[in-house]
Amino acid sequence: MTKSTLLLFLGFLSLLFLPGCGRHGQEGEVVLHIQGDGGRKLAFYEISAETGALFLDSVRLRRGEGLLRVPENGNGMYVLRGGKEENLIVLLLSPGERFLLEAHFDSLLPTARLSPLPEAHPARTRGTGRSGGTSPGKDAEQGHLREKPDPANAPADSPARAALFFQQEANRAEKEIGRINRLWIENRYRVSHADSLYLSCARSIDTLMRQLRRTARELCRMQPGSLLPVLIANKQVGNRPVFELEDPAQTEFLLACAREMQETRKGNPHAERFLFNMERIRSFQQQEQLRQMEKNEQETRTEPARKPASRTAPHSRTNLPDNPPKHPGN
Repeated sequence: MTKSTLLLFLGFLSLLFLPGCGRHGQEGEVVLHIQGDGGRKLAFYEISAETGALFLDSVRLRRGEGLLRVPENGNGMYVLRGGKEENLIVLLLSPGERFLLEAHFDSLLPTARLSPLPEAHPARTRGTGRSGGTSPGKDAEQGHLREKPDPANAPADSPARAALFFQQEANRAEKEIGRINRLWIENRYRVSHADSLYLSCARSIDTLMRQLRRTARELCRMQPGSLLPVLIANKQVGNRPVFELEDPAQTEFLLACAREMQETRKGNPHAERFLFNMERIRSFQQQEQLRQMEKNEQETRTEPARKPASRTAPHSRTNLPDNPPKHPGN
């Protein structure tokens, strides 16, 4: 054996022992059954905590079928996109997990259903969809692809299914907020009670956001230590965040999730960055609270003594029409 041949052989052996190389037993799989694809491609990305979305694969569907492989050394957060930029699903996938994803190509998120894949399911060729199996067909398209997830039946068996459920709930809330905003825009100059209409619309949107936040908290509790809080904390619905970080109570909840995530996913870049950011936000809030307390104390010490209010002074502070302010000349 020549020296160059020996070096080549040793180099090959070293590759077998590198992390993430030469071992495919822990790769995850997502088998795709997609309606209305028309031979188009789906793009598969990994979301990096440092650099954003990294392209992994492009899957051209055959008869509506395809396969995604989840890297065994991946960080757990991925995006599946079809066509338009907004037509996407965020997938929380761990190495070794196997799922069946059924959806319609042009509306991936609203029609998606993610279910665990049995171990006995046949293996498939990457990105080709050439293996056997049945396509969803018309019954599937007219059945589950139109179903609405029931909040009472939120999936608790995996972060991937919980994340999909949350995204579908957020998508429905987004559409309802859009409808409420259109109602306000189209009618604010037509009605005599514009203020009442505005307050009604604002209350409806606040109610939707509270309901979505409540759902998000329950899902995070169902999936302790998962990356679900990272997805939820970065979600905007109607240009509003699901969790308002100006509220110390909501910040404390996300911070608790981040600490639990760090314990179960030590070394995961998403978990590390999320904990770092939440600790910074909480520290800033504590400093602001301390400054406000010091300011209040300073104002109390320097404020001159006030005279007691006259008993004949008016008690009402409103400027409503039935109690108008009295000005000279009225």
